[in-house]
Amino acid sequence: MTQSKNIPQAVLQLLRKSEDSKLSGNYEDAIKYAEEALSKDPTCIEALEEIADNYLALDKIDKAQAAAKFAISLDKDSYTALYILGFIESRESNFKEAIKLLEQANKNRPNHPEILRALGWAYFMQENTVKGKIILERALNLAPEDITILCDLGLCYMKDSDSNKALDLFYRAMELNPNDERVQECIQIAEQIQTIKSK
Repeated sequence: MTQSKNIPQAVLQLLRKSEDSKLSGNYEDAIKYAEEALSKDPTCIEALEEIADNYLALDKIDKAQAAAKFAISLDKDSYTALYILGFIESRESNFKEAIKLLEQANKNRPNHPEILRALGWAYFMQENTVKGKIILERALNLAPEDITILCDLGLCYMKDSDSNKALDLFYRAMELNPNDERVQECIQIAEQIQTIKSK
């Protein structure tokens, strides 16, 4: 969350409640608190960022995009809003536009693992595989226990026919969360590829 100005105490308390709700997975409550903060201060970038972020978590893409665009209209340097817009473009396979937005987010907030993860993935999907992997490796160095980064990087290595390296990353993710369905799926595919290669 961007901290752009002196926020009134009442608004700050609502933003904290919103953040706590988000961390507990109560995204609807988080949105309610952020909207209440916004009603007290209609130019509160932080509230708009929270709203966009929580709508993204709820997969309500149009609402997330609208809130992020509004935040950008108030503060063109909002790295959270730029990240959200870039993430959405990437999901829609508009990787060129995603890279543009995520590069700007990364410039405004360097060394943020989640921004780097999304940027690395977008570069990889744009066929700039070397740059994509380098950025994802950097994201992993900053957040070595992030399952999403481990899986994304593993998928990049798998696509580059390095199933050994991919499996190493997937097994690390499995140690962190044995019940994660995406991790289990990734391991299954990588193991099948290895079996085929060894025949």
